[in-house]
Amino acid sequence: MFNRFIRKLFSSLIVLFCVLFIIGISEPLRAQNALPITESFSNATAPNMEFGGNPGAFLTASAAPFDAPGSGFLRLTTNGASQTGYARSTGSFASTN
Repeated sequence: MFNRFIRKLFSSLIVLFCVLFIIGISEPLRAQNALPITESFSNATAPNMEFGGNPGAFLTASAAPFDAPGSGFLRLTTNGASQTGYARSTGSFASTN
């Protein structure tokens, strides 16, 4: 009985160690934000941003009856089929290599 308990405990500890080891290895592999651009898209305008596509991306705070300024978001497409939408920055930013 005691040996069975020890084996289960040992097996559990090995599994726990393996999980923690995998998490420890994968932590440095997380994606990181490479661009210094911060935009909430919650207002009616987004400086230095260009929107387009078919039918075209837009900010919901700038188009009635969607959202009030400050609580909007970027909408790339509607709920239809075969659409495209994009938002791109027209501003410049410093780059370090």
